[in-house]
Amino acid sequence: MAANDDQFQGAAREVNRDHARGWLPAKGRFQGGITYPEETKIAKGKVLVRLGHSHDKVGNPVEDWENLTSPWWMSDSTFLDILGRGEDAGTGMNQMFRMKLALTPDFGVSDTLFWVVTTQPLRAWAGRARPVLEDPDPAVRERQGRPLAWLGGYEIVQNFIPGLRDFAKREATSCAKRSFAVLPKVKLSDYATMRQGGFAFVEKPWPP
Repeated sequence: MAANDDQFQGAAREVNRDHARGWLPAKGRFQGGITYPEETKIAKGKVLVRLGHSHDKVGNPVEDWENLTSPWWMSDSTFLDILGRGEDAGTGMNQMFRMKLALTPDFGVSDTLFWVVTTQPLRAWAGRARPVLEDPDPAVRERQGRPLAWLGGYEIVQNFIPGLRDFAKREATSCAKRSFAVLPKVKLSDYATMRQGGFAFVEKPWPP
């Protein structure tokens, strides 16, 4: 039994699937998310990684618990695959992750790596990134230093894990607290240190 089974039952199942697909009901369109999401189960003892944010677009700090309760995670093997491709190509890691995960700068600064070990099984929606289109005017894109679209890597699987945050109460759920053993965050620029090992779990990763 997975810790977030309730998120895959009844009406919650389709709501979460739509969120995974990037559907914005208020705007009647997709933005981000994954295409053709499929159910998957993440076993206990798996390492998950996400590219999070130290601050928002106007400079306000983003708390660690907010990053840790985002539903968007990748496996450690996917993370290492992106790193290897970036190193082989000589591409800056911020740019490589944005290209492979279809992370337009509008989604955040994407400068901090968060990683956890699962302490119990979790269910997720898994799929490939939906391409995110930028401004159709080439002059605007050139000023912003952006491509026509962030396509994402077809070989890169992303996981959407619902049930980690109570958005109404604005806090981590008991599911997140029970399911994640949290390792120390790392600046994206210091990604190589994650390969060295020797990290101890964060004793109190959640606000009191």
